[in-house]
Amino acid sequence: MTLAAREAQIVGLAPRLVQGDRPGLEARSMTAAATEEKIGWIREAAGDRFGDLELNTYPSGGPTVVTGDPRAAARRRADHLREQTGVELTVEEILDSPHMFIGSVKDLTRKFVELRERFGISSFLIDDLDALAPVVEELAGR
Repeated sequence: MTLAAREAQIVGLAPRLVQGDRPGLEARSMTAAATEEKIGWIREAAGDRFGDLELNTYPSGGPTVVTGDPRAAARRRADHLREQTGVELTVEEILDSPHMFIGSVKDLTRKFVELRERFGISSFLIDDLDALAPVVEELAGR
């Protein structure tokens, strides 16, 4: 992250990878709190150029889910992550995560705006353009 902060134009806020018997993503690194910490490291390393950086995230904690029952979908995601990693994330941590996109079109529209306002994230890779097309339409021009 230090190298990216000093040299790159776009910095991806990817979760940490873990090695071992069960390689994969480190679940705690997908939380909003972990994202705040990463951005702090980037801000420190980037210095004066921090304002010129573009911060990026993507749905690395599982596929995007557009649903009218986001809490139930988030509970299923939390259960899956616990089975895969042994780490228990709360429904709120799942729904707040900059790496998991679960909710209605209205919820997800609000989430993308909040991620920009709270963290300065302005670049998003999306995994399901068809499902998120209404969200993209809502955000167009904002």
